[in-house]
Amino acid sequence: MEWTNQTSQHIAVSPVFPVIVLQLTIVIALCMSLAGIFANMYVICIIRRNKDMRTPSYIAIANLAVANLLLVIFYPLVTVVMLFHSSYNTYHSSSFIKYFLCGFIFPVTITAMIAANATLTFIAYERYYVLTGETHSHRYLSRKKSAFVLLSIWIIAILHSFPPAFILMRKSTVANLCTMYAVSEHGRNIILALSTLDVVIPFSLSLIFHTIIVVILRRHQYIPWIIPIKSNRVRPILPNRRPNQRIQNVIRMLQLITLLQFIFYSLWLLGSYCTSIGYAQKWNGYLVGFSNSLRFFAIVISCLNSPIIYIIYLKKFRYPLVLYWINASQSCHKNTNCE
Repeated sequence: MEWTNQTSQHIAVSPVFPVIVLQLTIVIALCMSLAGIFANMYVICIIRRNKDMRTPSYIAIANLAVANLLLVIFYPLVTVVMLFHSSYNTYHSSSFIKYFLCGFIFPVTITAMIAANATLTFIAYERYYVLTGETHSHRYLSRKKSAFVLLSIWIIAILHSFPPAFILMRKSTVANLCTMYAVSEHGRNIILALSTLDVVIPFSLSLIFHTIIVVILRRHQYIPWIIPIKSNRVRPILPNRRPNQRIQNVIRMLQLITLLQFIFYSLWLLGSYCTSIGYAQKWNGYLVGFSNSLRFFAIVISCLNSPIIYIIYLKKFRYPLVLYWINASQSCHKNTNCE
């Protein structure tokens, strides 16, 4: 397979992957992206309309929805830009596409991925903080503190993504997908190692917090409180009684979201490793192309799982859809009766 072929006037660049694979990836990814945009916009609108949902937990959920929204909008654009670059490429458009892809789209997607993973870790920590602090009235995670932490997450993610993109801009090319498919084995290993750490570190912290929470919930029915319960922020878990079912459902929901997110991001890592190594080692073009498609599908699906789980587990997200369905059914029956 011929990877690049350039002429002086019109730069005809063969795509990194077979065109049919790029086209299928774009069609499927864009369809899933539309569903992801609708689902995450729905989550943001529900939280915005309900004043009683302006708590640290729901603020973090809204922050996760914003990160997912950025991912489902910008991540599929990478494949679109690659296909456009291979089909309609001139000297001037090549320079513009490189700066647009490597200086904007890629940093934005990496920023959103880091923010999404770190937000899940913050949600796990916030639940741990509340459950372990409900016997201490001074332990309270306010909205201001939550907003500050979430804002810090975005700042750190931006500093992690944008400066390296600008520093490596001269070495970046669209054919090498910026520097991800760099010829240098050392540079490729650094990129893959950083991508792995971006996934493993936040999910390891989330696992620790979720494990502590599970242990605490199991011990609540056996160990009596020594300190009187002064806080009414969370319905207290009384000694020798099963933990609050609502709290258990919320923790179960968060664990499921974290687990699915970890699975999808692990698939993204697998696709990234196969794509980068396969491109460098000149594997079969279709194999490398499908590995790249796996990365896209894993990321887009990961942005869909949390809104769906919210609707299944939380009545506040489920009720508007149920109400809309009831009204639509009644309207349909009235129209049928009128006829």
